Amino acid sequence: MRSIDATARRIRALVMRRGLSANDADEVAQEAFLRLEEARRSEEIAAPEGFVVRVALNLAADIVRRHARWRFEPVPVEEMDLHDPAPTPDDVIGARKRLDRVRAALDALPEEIRTVIVLKRLEGLTIEQIAKRENVGTATVERRLRRGLTLLAEMDTE
Repeated sequence: MRSIDATARRIRALVMRRGLSANDADEVAQEAFLRLEEARRSEEIAAPEGFVVRVALNLAADIVRRHARWRFEPVPVEEMDLHDPAPTPDDVIGARKRLDRVRAALDALPEEIRTVIVLKRLEGLTIEQIAKRENVGTATVERRLRRGLTLLAEMDTE
């Protein structure tokens, strides 16, 4: 086998051509020589230089695979899609104002009309369910609903 230094330089050059950094190449060479020594304890290695090179190439392939899986490539902030789906403060304020207007409009309705609107639009009850709950006919519920929606539309245009 060539000298250890010459073999280490050869390994370093080989694995760096496969995309490893100089630090990773040094680590791979050192680990390959350690594995050679461990293998020599249990068996005779006929071609130690070939063994070390093959181990180094295998280790390099493992590192390249690991880096490919976990590669982080920096992207300038300007190119990132940083859209926040949360409403903007202006949207929140606008929604609160609309909600306040709806509450005020509902509060301005007569009680029996407001009840029908709330049960139908907010609680999702059917006209029949509202009629049964309020002890009135379906025609009365429909009339109150129509009247309530008309009043709300008039208040919205004011």
